Amino acid sequence: AAHKADGCAWRPREARRLRVLVVTTDCDGLKCEEKMGGVRIWGTNFGNGLKLLGHDVRFGRCRHVAAATADVVLQNAFLLKDGSNWLNGLQPTQVVVATKTNIGPTARLSPRVDLATVGSVSHAEAAAHFNDLGVDTAVVLRHVEVPLKYWTRAFGASPLSAADDATAVVPDTMYDLVPTWNATTRRPPPRHHLDEGPKPFAICYHGNFVHMGQDRPLLEALVGLASERPIEVRTYGGAGAGDSELTRRGVRVASFPWHGVDALFRALATECDLGIVPQLEENSPSYYGTREELVIATAYKMSVNGGRAFVMAQVGLPFVASIEFEAAELIGGAGIPAELVFATSQLRWRAAIARLLDDRDLAARLGAALRSYAEANYRIDIEACVLEARILEARRNRTATRAAASADEPPSSIPSSPRCRGNIHRTLAFS
Repeated sequence: AAHKADGCAWRPREARRLRVLVVTTDCDGLKCEEKMGGVRIWGTNFGNGLKLLGHDVRFGRCRHVAAATADVVLQNAFLLKDGSNWLNGLQPTQVVVATKTNIGPTARLSPRVDLATVGSVSHAEAAAHFNDLGVDTAVVLRHVEVPLKYWTRAFGASPLSAADDATAVVPDTMYDLVPTWNATTRRPPPRHHLDEGPKPFAICYHGNFVHMGQDRPLLEALVGLASERPIEVRTYGGAGAGDSELTRRGVRVASFPWHGVDALFRALATECDLGIVPQLEENSPSYYGTREELVIATAYKMSVNGGRAFVMAQVGLPFVASIEFEAAELIGGAGIPAELVFATSQLRWRAAIARLLDDRDLAARLGAALRSYAEANYRIDIEACVLEARILEARRNRTATRAAASADEPPSSIPSSPRCRGNIHRTLAFS
């Protein structure tokens, strides 16, 4: 027990710091990596993002030591449903943040929850419809993947190192650790080999065939494309192709298991000619049962596939996508015409994919624009600033009715991190 508590004690209280306990995961990203994307992004990444801003952050293994004295607690939304015993014993001033907010239809979060993270406007709309999640509770944060090596570089090999030292210099960018896709050097046009025939174009999806296979127009488009040119549909990080419909209909497919974020970045940058980002789950949706729920799920996509476009943009891999709010924000922000990217019908999927496979100069320009936009906007410190602003607001609301705080508590009014004052981004720019 003593060994498990090593490194769990809070540092001496400083007015500018919050004590943040990330119960969502035990993994601090240094010598471990969560396989589940929701836990990795909402737990490891956002916990470490707050640490980058100068806050005192501990992860789940410290829950028994640090829970009673934390200022902010991040916990999986499934354990924060209305009536949850987990919330018993929390202090009145502790800010509670629900993460990975996919709790299924009809479920409600406890009124004790101050904030709930969602991955997109669509996700927030679905949570409002199914779970009565209030606008003032939802915090829209981007699904930003972070190279595992970045956390080691930022914090060293120990949880109590660089970020716990107020004088430490934390790297400003993670993108020198993210490889860049290149249309010219990545893969030449298909050419015949004496032993293997035409070299196929690799069309890549970040996820599994079960999710990808729900978009019927996309499936038909891929079958049509395979009849006119050599292609291989690849998925990274999910269930294998198995007896997929594409396989049965003669499309070459390949599935690669999860080997970590760094491996995903490398694969998308070096093994793919084009990405695809479908949104719909028409046949077997992940979270819904009734027809009404299915209709809303199809419209609002609670599992937020739009975030899969972000990781492609991070490496500069051009893609074709279903229409989705954050993907549209990405495409517009990068200065890319919507008609080059978005598709919902079989004809548009097929035409958009074929155009980018045939015109590699166009694909290269799209990839460069996506990478440039991602470097400026898809950074964990920027997303952490959005979360910090909402946490500080929630803390002010919680402490406003108290006459005084104890000596071991920060003041109710804590300024935002110096790193955030230059980060004007999304809602912060208009608040």
